[in-house]
Amino acid sequence: MHELVLVLSDFYVSQETPDRELPAGVTLPGLQQVTRFGTRSPIPNGWRPWLSRWLTGADAGAPGTVAAAALPAIPWSTAAAGTTAPAATAWVATPMHLVAGMTSVHVDRRSILRLDAGDQAMLVADFQRVFHDSGFHLQPLEAGDFLLLGPEMPTAEMEEPARAMGASMAHQAGASPSLRKLGAEIEMWLHDHALNDTRRRRGEQPVTALWLWGGGPIAAAGVGLGGRGTPALAAAGDALTSAARSPSSDVAFGRDSYLRGLWANVAPLPQQLADVFSYPQAQRASLVIEIGLMLQSNPKWNFFEAVVDIDRRFIAPAVEALNAGQYDRLIVLANDYELTLRASDRFKFWRRTPAGLSGLQ
Repeated sequence: MHELVLVLSDFYVSQETPDRELPAGVTLPGLQQVTRFGTRSPIPNGWRPWLSRWLTGADAGAPGTVAAAALPAIPWSTAAAGTTAPAATAWVATPMHLVAGMTSVHVDRRSILRLDAGDQAMLVADFQRVFHDSGFHLQPLEAGDFLLLGPEMPTAEMEEPARAMGASMAHQAGASPSLRKLGAEIEMWLHDHALNDTRRRRGEQPVTALWLWGGGPIAAAGVGLGGRGTPALAAAGDALTSAARSPSSDVAFGRDSYLRGLWANVAPLPQQLADVFSYPQAQRASLVIEIGLMLQSNPKWNFFEAVVDIDRRFIAPAVEALNAGQYDRLIVLANDYELTLRASDRFKFWRRTPAGLSGLQ
């Protein structure tokens, strides 16, 4: 293997660490090595177009081209929903558990939900029953979220929910009136939904909203996309085709729908980094790590405890393997920064270790 990319997909730290210091007793030896010796560069458009460009070599200025080219050249329709009306737009619809405050509901680190196939099927069927005359329908994705396919409507750049930690649903105010109206209707539909009673009995958080984001128009000839609608259409690649979409020499791990839309075969995140090096044919590997999923699996953890676990299982072993000559370059993407580290960088002793998480701020 020549190159390893670790993506901390929901690692946004400006609100959680205003003083840029780690809590007492928290150490991150792997991340501190990377921030001390690595070369840091900002990623203005986030990790998704960066990863798409890294995989395909496409121009960073037009990331949507990558997703569109990855999809089969067939017209989209809502045939799966029992109608032949063509779908004109696609959005990622992320299930959310919003936290009620005094005057509004907001997003926290555990708000993003991943539904199992049974819960998805229940929502898809009931959405079609309730919204059958709206022109919209839900397409389940393997990662546990959905695509929302529907008629032509104005689109706007909508931030993904991972960027909205601590913010209220008003954070989506940039949406068109028609999209806001649909979102409000979906919240009302979910308010007393039978699925949420089942989830509560299982000790799981109820689904209170679908966060609509990453959308764009679907061109008549196959799929086309302009602007930042990449996530929906990249995710659609996962939903609509199993054809190879990545070089056979690349391996990927994670659950994110965008990642699954770029790669033909994505393995679950391994328990330890050593598993990644068990693919002898792999020249490059990418892992997309979601802190929110770790927090849901460990209800007593806080944000920093999850980061410590990521450092122990992935970042520190990656640095050790790099220094041992197992591969040539480590890249960490987090908080809209790219940190690139080579084994020879560890000899730059004059560099100081940034305090806390300031190396990623």
